[in-house]
Amino acid sequence: MHIDLFYYTDKAYDGSRWCVVFTDDYSRRHFVGFYEDKDDLFIRFQEFYALMDSSFGKLGKVRLDNELPSYGRFQRFCGNKGIAIEASAPYMHQQNGVAERANAIILTVARCLRIDAHLLDKLWSECVRAAVYIIDQLPKLLIGGRSAFKA
Repeated sequence: MHIDLFYYTDKAYDGSRWCVVFTDDYSRRHFVGFYEDKDDLFIRFQEFYALMDSSFGKLGKVRLDNELPSYGRFQRFCGNKGIAIEASAPYMHQQNGVAERANAIILTVARCLRIDAHLLDKLWSECVRAAVYIIDQLPKLLIGGRSAFKA
């Protein structure tokens, strides 16, 4: 699982400015969460872990860059659950390439959707959700030409 987050300059209609993208290593399926403060990432990760554990089974490894604000709590939680953490070196976002590329694609598609539909800037989070849905429906060579939902 790859984790990355990004900041959007305009507040969404629900007040969120931060988005976290969880990318599955096997299927490249994306899961997104939105929140107002960067410190809420740990809460979103706990929610995501509960979803993954109940739906898909144990989460084995997490890859992320050193952007996490509450890294100590995150590290303790992962240690208690048996999740290995692979953190990239500071200021080396290239080492988390899967997540960085996923964010770039998601943001590009979301911007195109928002601009083409003439939507307000505060609807950026809905455009990101729609972009993730569209991207996950596309067939991927990595998993034999199937979509992430069918992998």
